[in-house]
Amino acid sequence: ENPNVDGDISFAEFKVSFRQCVRGEFYQYMCQTCPTGTFSFTETTDLSELQQNKVCKRCPDEATMCFGDVIDLDEGYWRASDTNEFIVECPFYDSSCIGGAYAADASCHVGYTGPLCAVCEDGYHFSSLSQTCELCTDEGS
Repeated sequence: ENPNVDGDISFAEFKVSFRQCVRGEFYQYMCQTCPTGTFSFTETTDLSELQQNKVCKRCPDEATMCFGDVIDLDEGYWRASDTNEFIVECPFYDSSCIGGAYAADASCHVGYTGPLCAVCEDGYHFSSLSQTCELCTDEGS
């Protein structure tokens, strides 16, 4: 007999709960963020679908960086929402779209708005000479 055991057995009850993986994560023994250079917008509770090679996608060529659920676009590119993988080059390139992790109107330089940042905001006009939206002035209006 073991002298350190008095014959009584104690039981401990533990409650363990696991959170679901969120967008931008894959499952490998635990939820982990997609590494730099990859991203994921997948939202599922099926762990078999959350394997890194199935979920984390390579960063698009139009991006400077990706990780988790973030795509950081190069200047001159636009997308409709921050969970949209469809990336479009802006018609006025870097004069209208700031890039980054922004989307829709938030990704437009001052003076630009709308889809692809291709519309001049109120108070701005399109200059055919500079091919940019310029602030309206009282002169010649």
